Amino acid sequence: MEPTGTANSQIDTSPMPGKRERSQRKRVHRSLYLEQDLYDRLGTAYKVTSHELYPVEVRKSAFVEACIAYALDHLPEIKTVLHENV
Repeated sequence: MEPTGTANSQIDTSPMPGKRERSQRKRVHRSLYLEQDLYDRLGTAYKVTSHELYPVEVRKSAFVEACIAYALDHLPEIKTVLHENV
């Protein structure tokens, strides 16, 4: 019989109720300056998408990362838009 409190005791490492598990992906903090209208569009798009995907919970950071990843996968179209608007 093992005494309680020894190094071999099992510790409950499950997240506390109401706490989210942290992603194992490495995150960085960077500041970006965006046009207010674009930022508002992004916020509205997130709210609409989050509502449409309910009951799946989508964090805003995950939504923004998905938008950026999609954009990076479509660089030729973005280059065309940038070329036309410059």
